[in-house]
Amino acid sequence: MKASKRIATLTGAAALGATLLVSVPQTADAATKSVGCNRQAGSLSTWWHYTKPSRSTVKVGLRLDYKVWNNSRAHNNVYFALRSNGGDATHWAWASKDNIKGGVPYYGDIGSTYTIPISHRPYVKVHATFDVPGRDPSCTAYGHIGW
Repeated sequence: MKASKRIATLTGAAALGATLLVSVPQTADAATKSVGCNRQAGSLSTWWHYTKPSRSTVKVGLRLDYKVWNNSRAHNNVYFALRSNGGDATHWAWASKDNIKGGVPYYGDIGSTYTIPISHRPYVKVHATFDVPGRDPSCTAYGHIGW
């Protein structure tokens, strides 16, 4: 496997169970939202890149980066979803195969862009299942986009 991989056009970090939500300040209309989670067996970090074409909308899908940390095994799983309206609307979702190698940065676009009214409260859900001997632990986190 290469040190970094491009996400094909997709269709479709200290205490146990802690969630990390950090927002990077906007510059002009572009911003990045970091959403991650962790368990003792590993950590997942994601970076969602978006713009705000107007004061009332957010455009997501420009780029998504992610990495599994503290777990070097090759059979981790991740799931990502872009949702709004309290989860009633799923704009995009993707589940990996059982092939995400820890320590490797993955990056790319999500195959499409989605313009969502901020009044619909767009957010992302991230989930990871970490490959360990025995029962695989998992973690989930949520982060709002643009509001």
